Amino acid sequence: MRIVVAHGYRADPSRHWFPWLVEHYGSEVVTVVGLPNPEEPDLETWVHAASAAVGEVDEETVLVGHSLGCVTLLHVLNRRSEPWRLGGLVLVAGFVDPLPNLPALDPFTAEPLDLHRIRGDVAVRHVLRSDDDDVVAAPLTDRLAGLLDAPTTVVPGAGHFVDRQGVRELPALLPILDPMLAG
Repeated sequence: MRIVVAHGYRADPSRHWFPWLVEHYGSEVVTVVGLPNPEEPDLETWVHAASAAVGEVDEETVLVGHSLGCVTLLHVLNRRSEPWRLGGLVLVAGFVDPLPNLPALDPFTAEPLDLHRIRGDVAVRHVLRSDDDDVVAAPLTDRLAGLLDAPTTVVPGAGHFVDRQGVRELPALLPILDPMLAG
């Protein structure tokens, strides 16, 4: 089993809760993709880099996205032409609609996504959000969960799950990921 993590806007693999996840499961299981130019992300560049890092997917693969990394992973899956099946998809503070507070990210939400197809090709889907996210409003993450027919875990007081808000660990992921890793 392997877990591939896509970080979000203005982030990198050394930030937030990503090092904790690598430490918890081990670097032989978890890979955090370093997406190019996170201060000025470009959809095509990010999708290409994430797709290359993810490689082939199967039921032994779990993708975890955070914020802009969520919609990036959805584009990676949406653009696959060959048949595929994914073991798990966990989206933290995700969105597929424009963020009114971050119009620079609109290109990531402009291209339509076939979430119905994605939903059908992913064995386990789960969404996490906070009750006080100041970047991605709860209704946007809830809408994504609904479109993916994914259960939602609400983590109280976690903000946008970033280190500047004190989030350097994300234990709420463990009860979601552990059963996937156990098979």
